[in-house]
Amino acid sequence: MSVKKNRRIPPLNALKAFEATARHQSITRAAEELCVTQAAVSQQVKQLEEYLDAKLLVRKGRKVTLTDQGRMYLPVLNTAFDALANQTHELFGNKNTTTLHIRSTYSFAQNWLCPRLGDFVHQYPNIKVRIIPSNTPIPEESENEPDIEILNGYGNWLDKQVEQITEDEWVVVASKELLTHYPMPAPIYHFESYPRITTLGYREGWKEWFELSDFGATFQPSMLEASSSCLAIQMAESGAGFLLVKRVLVQTSLDNEKLSIVHPEVMPSQSHHYMLTRPESSNQLAVKLFRKWLFSALSAQ
Repeated sequence: MSVKKNRRIPPLNALKAFEATARHQSITRAAEELCVTQAAVSQQVKQLEEYLDAKLLVRKGRKVTLTDQGRMYLPVLNTAFDALANQTHELFGNKNTTTLHIRSTYSFAQNWLCPRLGDFVHQYPNIKVRIIPSNTPIPEESENEPDIEILNGYGNWLDKQVEQITEDEWVVVASKELLTHYPMPAPIYHFESYPRITTLGYREGWKEWFELSDFGATFQPSMLEASSSCLAIQMAESGAGFLLVKRVLVQTSLDNEKLSIVHPEVMPSQSHHYMLTRPESSNQLAVKLFRKWLFSALSAQ
């Protein structure tokens, strides 16, 4: 790859002096912004004009106006300085900003956490949040261990601080479109012949839900199966069938009226959602603030 040498770029201080003067249309305000004297600003602008062999500013007393060449050159410098500032921040960050790494199950991240994160960022603008979706815990010795993990399970993780954040329960939901074909309320045995969606990977499902009402002997498996709650919820929202799902995962869909709970039979869940933190992270201010926000947001629904 060839490398350009001897780029013809004017002195940086001269560029900054002209850009500030042109933007403010004032040598005095440019000097205040750059923390130098007015004479220094004038000298830098003059140096730039000599370098370019072009007149950029017209000075009449205290008033400063741009020449045609100055007006064309100013947006070039604006764009260059903005790009430099943005890329510097992107690469090296704001030293006043704390980055909070959160690893969450796909279903909780997509269906509950991400739709509400804007509120947390609004409350704590100096905390940068990075979401890492995954369904398995990070080993203790991992170099990329997050500050917080949110997982579905039974609370039996070792070497981490574990807090239960939800009391999960299973509910039956459906879209408005589907309910035009299957009016509610309906007795529980009707659901055996209704189109049902099953989320694979859980210990509980439709069979256990039917058994709550002593109806399960002739249970027929669902004809619609999804490998994740995210896919199952999308199928339900599209009207494909009735979905048995953890309430917390469809709370956003319920709030947005994309889905509604269609049967009063609620099944307690064996597994729940937990927040895991490393011992060395639990006392970090960002972790404490997120924990406080998380429990408040969950209790409000």
